[in-house]
Amino acid sequence: MNSQFKKKIKNDLIYFGIWGLYRFLNFVSRGIAFVIMKYVGLLAFHLIKDARQKTLSHLYAVYGHKKPQAEIEEMARSVFINLGRNAVDAIRLSRLKAANLDSIILQVSGLDHLNQTIQKGYGVILISAHLGCWELIGAYLASQGYSVAVLAKKLYDPRLNGLVEKIRHRAGYKSIPRNSDMRPILRWLRQGNILGILMDQDTNVRGEFVDFMGRPAYTPAGPVILARHTGAAVLPVAIHLNERNRHIIEFGEEIQLQNTGIPQEDLVENVSRCSKAIEHFIRRYPTQWVWMHERWKTRPEKLMVN
Repeated sequence: MNSQFKKKIKNDLIYFGIWGLYRFLNFVSRGIAFVIMKYVGLLAFHLIKDARQKTLSHLYAVYGHKKPQAEIEEMARSVFINLGRNAVDAIRLSRLKAANLDSIILQVSGLDHLNQTIQKGYGVILISAHLGCWELIGAYLASQGYSVAVLAKKLYDPRLNGLVEKIRHRAGYKSIPRNSDMRPILRWLRQGNILGILMDQDTNVRGEFVDFMGRPAYTPAGPVILARHTGAAVLPVAIHLNERNRHIIEFGEEIQLQNTGIPQEDLVENVSRCSKAIEHFIRRYPTQWVWMHERWKTRPEKLMVN
């Protein structure tokens, strides 16, 4: 059995597994879906050794000096459980109408910050993290009449990518491929619309090393570069799930970007300001972030070699 065939079998199993889960969770009640996904998350914690070890390692690196081992291990379990819980409404997103959203979103704070920046007419870049049910932010804004698009990486499997894009489209917001032509992105912002970007991960995009959770982390610079080219405002936003399975969305104040006329220094400083705004939310709701992601994998010496 050659490697290509093995890869195809693996991708098929993943796709049909996710497709089956998608169909099932859209069939059962929301309450049953939460019970099931809580235990799916717990099962994943015990079965997926690599993700569990990375989660524990990253939690120890950030909290090991002030939290006992037992508490960190409990945090790690909660990370997986909450990932399962937050997946429920992300998977059921396409069936949620405005009235349904009102029933599952407990509170939205800071919306006036968004409205004030939209009135300027230069567009708004909403920066966020893989925290809580992040896909629900776009759905909520679309249900309130805002024009929203998200900048997202294409998934490795076109079938999965198509499923995710279909869910977003039905929820009322657009998905723009991350490595696509810049012109439609710039045009979207210059029309005064909202663009959502997750900037909490170490990915193969242009970035800068700034402090994140007390350690240097390679951080996407795209939001700052887009803001510089378009005049768009940059606002942080986050969402988290409470114990009663209801979501709370929080919009932060506009991030004031530095402009000293020294482009590289301004870029690093502004990426740092954006990263700090994101970190603020993650530190408040640490068990709803994706700690299994290798946030600190890229090192400065690696970039120099490349």
